[in-house]
Amino acid sequence: MRSSGLSLLLLAALLASGLAAVSYRGHKVYRLVPTEEQLQTLSQLREHPALDFWSRAHRAGHPVEVRVPPDVHDHFRAFLDRQGVLHNVLIDDLEQIFEKERNLTLVRSIPKSPEDRISFTEYQRYDDIRQYLSQLASSYPSTVTVQTIGQTYEGRPLDIIQISSGGGGSRPVILIDAGIHAREWIAPAAALYVINQLVENAAESALTDSVDWHIIPVLNPDGYEYTFTEDRMWRKTRSTTTSPNCPGVDGNRNFDFHWNDAAAGGSDDWTKGVAGVALSYTIELPDDGSSGFDPPASDILKLVTPFFEAVRVYGEYIADNY
Repeated sequence: MRSSGLSLLLLAALLASGLAAVSYRGHKVYRLVPTEEQLQTLSQLREHPALDFWSRAHRAGHPVEVRVPPDVHDHFRAFLDRQGVLHNVLIDDLEQIFEKERNLTLVRSIPKSPEDRISFTEYQRYDDIRQYLSQLASSYPSTVTVQTIGQTYEGRPLDIIQISSGGGGSRPVILIDAGIHAREWIAPAAALYVINQLVENAAESALTDSVDWHIIPVLNPDGYEYTFTEDRMWRKTRSTTTSPNCPGVDGNRNFDFHWNDAAAGGSDDWTKGVAGVALSYTIELPDDGSSGFDPPASDILKLVTPFFEAVRVYGEYIADNY
């Protein structure tokens, strides 16, 4: 028994050494509340390579969160004071937030048996998500199909789950994708909860009577895995670019519709403006920002459950009108 305990500790140490190699010790997160006159100033500040804006400065009075590394903190604070931008420190040390989540990730990293279902009170690794989709396809073959629609730059399969109770492809389709920005872990969790409710909750079966559902729970698997193993704040893909020191692209700012313009190459704008899909939305889940991109795992169900209520209403609208 003692030997097994030592083995487990050794495994834990090895796992810990591979998690979140990039440190954010001393990085602060500020919340800014700009006036109308300050919006342009913040837009220019957004181009600063050391600053990481977590939200857009698109209207006066709307809070804007930005991560500030310690080496530019004094200059950033002085700039805000000179410009008179209302601000407060939302997170004093971002690494402390990540350390709490990393401890939970360490426990979750111990391999599961193939029979285990994923937990909706934990953030899941990509292989666990793929395993869950495969289990659903095996358990509900008349309703669920899982297809690999491509491979990522690093060779990971990109899976989509199709949920349908029939109709031979004649029904309207709701497509949901999540996780295009790698660090936003709550988005794949929300997509998984929608899948769970549509497939495994008999009380929600009416949602598949007249509508087919196609869901990609993680649209950026390379970046998503990278946030678990190397850099918790990584946002982009992991492809190479013309700049060797700047790998990856922002997947949701890289579509061929007003790219590098004001709408900004967003997937939602491309879906409507180019693909001609009538209804296209981007939904951001609520959070007060105090935990960065790491809402506590205990809050997952509290966040994704009301999101599913919105999905239900949308599904009913599509069924009634298309």
